[in-house]
Amino acid sequence: MGWQSFYQHSGPSHPFFLSASCLWDEERGWMTPLWAPPLAVVREEKDLGVLVDDKLSMTQQCALAAQKANRILGCIKSSVTSRSREVILPLSSTLVRPHQEYCVHLWGPQHRKDMDLLEQVQRRATKMITGLEHLS
Repeated sequence: MGWQSFYQHSGPSHPFFLSASCLWDEERGWMTPLWAPPLAVVREEKDLGVLVDDKLSMTQQCALAAQKANRILGCIKSSVTSRSREVILPLSSTLVRPHQEYCVHLWGPQHRKDMDLLEQVQRRATKMITGLEHLS
């Protein structure tokens, strides 16, 4: 179907009708086509695993990353009997760190409380290792 035949088959009732029938939306500040459904207001959106709120604050994303990392550390702690550095460090590096570092260049912690939250997970991992408890 070519462009001309598409245009001939569409009309004012067709959702893809190309015309200048638009309304100025005072609330949003832009032109809205008459056939377009109204846009919903969204407080937060998750895209590619990164949660962004309407103020572009990444605090919730930091909290979710820390929560997921803490859950994984809990699983490691309950399922692994050895607390040696040779066992805990590779497990922590392969299972926990990817959750803390995923898209960190995008959602990097902007506030001190967010950084402290993520560092708390690292301190918890350090406490799990025999001989390194005093470092955290």
